[in-house]
Amino acid sequence: MIRDMINEDVPKVMELITEMHEHGVLSKWNINPERADYILHKLLSYKEKGENVFLQVLELDEKVVGFFGGEVITNEWVDCNMAVDLGFYITPEYRKGTYGVRMIKNFEKWSASVAKCDLIRVAVFAGVANDRTASLLDRIGFSRAGTLHNKELQSCA
Repeated sequence: MIRDMINEDVPKVMELITEMHEHGVLSKWNINPERADYILHKLLSYKEKGENVFLQVLELDEKVVGFFGGEVITNEWVDCNMAVDLGFYITPEYRKGTYGVRMIKNFEKWSASVAKCDLIRVAVFAGVANDRTASLLDRIGFSRAGTLHNKELQSCA
């Protein structure tokens, strides 16, 4: 079942963030669990206050196995409200089926009807199933709008 995230989900979502990090492009740097925990709680508090924050979890077999987080931002240069993803991850054994599509579609529906956004931007960046995620987004009507490039300058502390 896909449902709204609640405070009690934070520890499991933290485990998912850690799992995502271990397999992602930033895995050589240490995750900051205190900051991530703080951000999740802050986002939940914003959502509870009616701010434009989207937080859902995928719960199967009585455990949280996925999450999708997003928020509304205003573009830096034009008058355009954009719904952007903050994180999207499903554990590998639950990636079959339509759960990912349904979570993205829920974000899309929220972006249009609740947040009243002009545009949705989903970044395929984590390094976890990037090609598969990009292909999925292509199939459900998203268009590619460029690429992200990294160049390591120094090791993060």
